[in-house]
Amino acid sequence: MGSLSDPDKLYADALAKGEIVPSEGKEQGWQTYVNSSLQDLLTTPHATAEELASLHTAMAGHYAFALPQSFKDEAETCLFTQDRADGAEKEQLLNKTAGAKSLKERRRVLRELCEKDTSINYDVQPVGSLRSYGTRRTNGIEEKVFASHTCMFTSNASELFGMGAPEIYLGLSAGLDKVYKSLCTKYENLRNTAKTFDDVLAAEMFLQLWGARIIHPFWDGNGRTFGAHLALTLERQGIKIRKFQDMQGLVESLASLSDTFLNNVINDANLHLLSPQEVETLNVNHSARKQYMGALRTAMENGINAGVDTDGKYSAQIRKAAYLVKKYLFKQGFIGEDKLSAVEKTIAGKEKMIQGLLDESDRQSEEHHSATDAIRQKFGNTLAVILGADFFAPTLEAQLKADAKESAIECGTIKVLKDGETIKYDFTWHAPSKDHVRYYSEGGFSSSSQSYDSIDALLAEAVKEHALTAEKAQLLKAALEKAEKIYPHAEELKRIIESHSERNCELYDARRALTNEIQDLEIKMLKPSNV
Repeated sequence: MGSLSDPDKLYADALAKGEIVPSEGKEQGWQTYVNSSLQDLLTTPHATAEELASLHTAMAGHYAFALPQSFKDEAETCLFTQDRADGAEKEQLLNKTAGAKSLKERRRVLRELCEKDTSINYDVQPVGSLRSYGTRRTNGIEEKVFASHTCMFTSNASELFGMGAPEIYLGLSAGLDKVYKSLCTKYENLRNTAKTFDDVLAAEMFLQLWGARIIHPFWDGNGRTFGAHLALTLERQGIKIRKFQDMQGLVESLASLSDTFLNNVINDANLHLLSPQEVETLNVNHSARKQYMGALRTAMENGINAGVDTDGKYSAQIRKAAYLVKKYLFKQGFIGEDKLSAVEKTIAGKEKMIQGLLDESDRQSEEHHSATDAIRQKFGNTLAVILGADFFAPTLEAQLKADAKESAIECGTIKVLKDGETIKYDFTWHAPSKDHVRYYSEGGFSSSSQSYDSIDALLAEAVKEHALTAEKAQLLKAALEKAEKIYPHAEELKRIIESHSERNCELYDARRALTNEIQDLEIKMLKPSNV
């Protein structure tokens, strides 16, 4: 990614990612808002649409650059072909002219058909304006043509293994200006009738959820623009959000909920996320695009008209978003308990208890590591690891090394067992013995286990049956003899591990119980009947 001092590289990188406003420089845009736009917006009232345009200019307008010819070519094709009033007629002509041709070729032919009776004015304004390609004139009627935005989702399998195509949310183009205007108008009504801080936050979350992700009115930089509007709203409530990191924290607190909100809107429109092939098809299939855009617009308009009413379809999600922002503000010290309801205070108290348990768990881990490290460092690499077979097993398993570089035994496990005052050696061989060479070479895996009363007996068997060399047998014998001497320390290590594990389980159970209580309180608090 290019640095801010290398604008040519910056723009090239941005365009390669499909951006026409670079995602770099967000913090610089924030400083423009804080140092310049904020005071003006606080002093002089503005309509919401004007306010957002001003914020977009501040947050995304610190660079201006010429868009490449390839972008202009695509924009001009959209100006000629997209969302036309006579689209059905043009689609019939296209089917007669290029019915069986590829999507790319059909789109080229469609543009040629549309050029015959249409003139266009390419006028893309990347900053401070809605995402419009410009205007077109057909049959004496001029109209503005808006762009769709795309939001891509990839599955875990796609990210890990490169399998499968991404799924795409194709945003509204036809009627974008009207839906955006209705959103701003409804928000102003909610804001102007707000009686409490919670009402103010609910109105702002209504604007945030519908605006930033669903409508996405600007070409790029919508997240930072709406984030700045949230900060501005809080500023009007006496809550000063001046650091870029704090604004980012607010936006990130809503990230997962924004995805859920988007999926719900798509489902309510009886639509689905699209494949790249389906998006390409909508570029040349007027009837399918009109149906898609119509369903999406209807779902948006119904949701916006519902506002934040308790009976509204999206009321619970909007109220939850407001609660998440309020929770973030309280945790970061921007608001005090006076802004919290009784239930929210109870939740805050339980979360404080959870943090106390986490702190204790961290202390336990530090004490455990200090104690175990002290024992291990004392005996160096001779006894490289002394661990319980599991945390509650009655035996100790030693992975033995003669020195730091060479393993005393390469493919075996020796457990040092203590029964009263007697020490025994349990040897499990995980490599080919003389009788298993053919099986192992064909991909098999042999394993045998036996317990011995003495080191010499164990080693004699290993040399005889498992091809252990005499030299390595002596190295192993030295390691095992030292293991006998340090066994009491191994027992102490075992005690530390078991004690730490037992307390950690108790702490985990306590945290889980508190978390469940918090979830129950949140569900009850956010039910429509309690809103």
